[in-house]
Amino acid sequence: MEATIDKNGVLVRPSFHDGYLLGIELMPGKSLRLLCRTVDNLDHHVTVGGLNCLRTIDFTEGNIISAVIQKPVKDCSSEE
Repeated sequence: MEATIDKNGVLVRPSFHDGYLLGIELMPGKSLRLLCRTVDNLDHHVTVGGLNCLRTIDFTEGNIISAVIQKPVKDCSSEE
């Protein structure tokens, strides 16, 4: 499935809202793989390339996902 990101950087398709974050995998070449499960119990691997920084908040395996947001590196601060 091809992912869709809206103008605010929010992943809207597939929708992971209220789904589960099962794992975060750092990959070679500044890439990241998110292991996610939708509320419909479908598993997905979301791969993000060109990673310059990673910020997770209170991550625990099985956490419920509020949103997956792609931001420019200048917006990757610890102040949000």
